[in-house]
Amino acid sequence: MKKPFLPHTVKPLILFLLFVGIFIYIFFSFAKVPSDSDFASLTLEADEMLRGNFFLKGWNLTGAAFTYTELPFYMAGVLVFGVDPKAFILANSLMVTLIIFFGYLLLPAKRSGLIDGIYFALTALPSHFLLHSLRAHAGIFLYSFIGYFLIKRLQEDYSDGKRSSKMIYFGFVLILTLGTASDVFILPILAMPVILISLRIIVANDSLKKWFSLRLIFYTVIGIMLGIILEKGYLAIGRANLNARTNLVTFNAFPMAQSNFTVFVEGLLHISGAYAPAVKIFSLAGIILLLKFLLLILMIVILFMDVVAGFKRPRTDPLSSMIATGMVVLTFLLLIAPFLHGLENIRYYSYFPFAMVVLICRWIHRNCLLDSRIINEQVSMKIPVMAVVAFLFIASFRPISIARTPTPQDRLATYLEENGLTYGYADFWHANHTVVSSKAAVRLAALTFEEIDGEVGPHPYYWFSKDEWYEDPRSNFVVVAEEPYRDMTVDNVIRYLGIPNDVRKIEGYTILIYDPGLSDMLTAKKP
Repeated sequence: MKKPFLPHTVKPLILFLLFVGIFIYIFFSFAKVPSDSDFASLTLEADEMLRGNFFLKGWNLTGAAFTYTELPFYMAGVLVFGVDPKAFILANSLMVTLIIFFGYLLLPAKRSGLIDGIYFALTALPSHFLLHSLRAHAGIFLYSFIGYFLIKRLQEDYSDGKRSSKMIYFGFVLILTLGTASDVFILPILAMPVILISLRIIVANDSLKKWFSLRLIFYTVIGIMLGIILEKGYLAIGRANLNARTNLVTFNAFPMAQSNFTVFVEGLLHISGAYAPAVKIFSLAGIILLLKFLLLILMIVILFMDVVAGFKRPRTDPLSSMIATGMVVLTFLLLIAPFLHGLENIRYYSYFPFAMVVLICRWIHRNCLLDSRIINEQVSMKIPVMAVVAFLFIASFRPISIARTPTPQDRLATYLEENGLTYGYADFWHANHTVVSSKAAVRLAALTFEEIDGEVGPHPYYWFSKDEWYEDPRSNFVVVAEEPYRDMTVDNVIRYLGIPNDVRKIEGYTILIYDPGLSDMLTAKKP
């Protein structure tokens, strides 16, 4: 009897150490990824929840609550580091590492060890640009991978004639419930493809999987409905203000759809490591770029093969078809709705590289590709595959550094703290970010000077903010950045708040200092 390559007790230990190494690498890689006010706001929300305000009473949220997806990880970051930029680093490092882990669990059973090598070589060392894009919505990508893993377990039990544990169904419903209550993107990524592929199996009159698919649809719908109820209940208890999801109720004009497609393609090349302008073709960097581009093309071909198989031959590999269909549904949504304004919006599909690696590994296993031979049946396919994968893995490695990349908000926070300027205002992109950079030693609230209800003036910016921030009588200064956001200019500040007692300038900022009590001069405040 052939002995296994690794004893059963050794392999889990090796995997554990491997994922610890991946986490450490990603943690220090994320230290080079700058935060911004979006993620600083999540840090502040997590701190509020840990201080007892779990339902975020008095808060104004964005178009998504992120309550059960991102915020648990930010709470872990705040528990370890407090209100600190490192909380953002830890939260995202945990989420990305777990995405890689559950992607690994989506690989087929009884596979070649080389498939594991392919998977880790293509996922364990994400690029700087990919990590930058994964700062947002990583929680819902993780939940979707967990959902697919639970479906994989259900399918394996069904194929083996086993009765699936009720806990697996419960876990699947729970993931959909928490995901729906936190981030609407779980619908195109997980819920819709599960329903579509399951319906196709039912229509195909596949008696072997018909009832299984009906149950899967039933539990998917139940999870969505419970998620909607959970979100509404959470908001009702704390009376937190969830801003309208305006992006989901309008369609793009055709020219905008064309522009979205251009941004989408360029973004996909970026996060796949296949985009590098001005690289010499006949150079090592050019060879790496070409290999990654060809790999991306192969992945796209496999993706569409899985989608087609899902609707023509749904029994081939329904899990792969679901994952691939989710990617197509999400792409269609991003093209027809006003999401892709620029490369910063790549975050909506930044899980694609991980999902495509899962698909290519499942395709290799399904087609027994590693068992084939080339060059007159003399050379095993494993040799060129190992060579290419090893080359790409080595090329993806970047030396890590323990130093965090400083931001302008770090310098601003230091200046304000050293000069006793504690309570004031700034635009959104420099308010919450500076608060976290100062480790909550400085308290800035976001303002806008846009017209609201027919009135122009210094308005509270009710987005990732708390109402009480605008009621502090100690506020006595306004920070204006060189690049104005929402009409936050020096001229507007002086026009509506009066001549300041003092004006100070540091790199990138103008600080206008007044007597305490600026909060009384704010307009368009909530009654």
